[in-house]
Amino acid sequence: MQPSGVHADDLLLALAIADEVDDLTMANADPASLTVELKADETPVTAIDRAAERIVREHLEAARPGDAILGEEFGASGNSPRQWVVDPIDGTKNFIRGVPAWATLIALLVDGQPVVGVVSAPALGRRWFAAIGEGAWRGLGPADAVALRVSSTDTLAAASVSYSSLTGWEERGRLEAFLEPVAHRMAHARLRRLLVVHDGGGGCRRRRL
Repeated sequence: MQPSGVHADDLLLALAIADEVDDLTMANADPASLTVELKADETPVTAIDRAAERIVREHLEAARPGDAILGEEFGASGNSPRQWVVDPIDGTKNFIRGVPAWATLIALLVDGQPVVGVVSAPALGRRWFAAIGEGAWRGLGPADAVALRVSSTDTLAAASVSYSSLTGWEERGRLEAFLEPVAHRMAHARLRRLLVVHDGGGGCRRRRL
C-alpha cells in the first residue's frame, strides 16, 4: 500500500517514530536490567517507558511543532485541535517480566476524532496501523503491509474471544452468559497462562478477603 490521503504524512511519521522506539525497547527488554518504580496509581514504570516517550515527543515537537501531545508518562502539552496520544509501553507489567505482549501506541486525534493509529509490538514481531481513508493494515510499514479485514465468523460459539478481565462481566451479572458459549474454547488460554508462569513471566497478586 502507498499512503496518499490527507493524513498520509502523519501516518508515515508515526511509523518512523515507532521504528526508533522499537529499537530502544527491544535493546532494553531484559527484565534483569530494569529498575521498576511505582507511580501514584501503583502501576509500574521504568526508565525505558520514559525514554521511549521522550523519543516520541522529540520527533513530534520537531516535525509537528503546532500539535498537542498527551502522553502516558509526561501528561499533556500544547493546545491544538490536532493532538497526538502516546503510550510508550502499553503493558509495562508484561515488559518488566519478559512477557512479549506489550506495545507502543501512537495515535493522532483531530477535533477529538482518531485519524491515525499505530500499534507496534516488536517482541511479537507484529505491527498494526491505520489512517482515515487508508484502511487498516498489518506489517512494519507500507512496503510489506497486509490489509486487515473483519472476521467472517458470525456466531459467538465459533469465535475466538480475547479478554483482559472477567470482573466487568461479573459486576453486570452477565458472567455466566458470557462464559457458557465459549467455555469449551478456553483451554488454549489456560495453557498459555501456565506456559507463561513456567517461563518466569507469571506473578502473584494479593487479594484482600
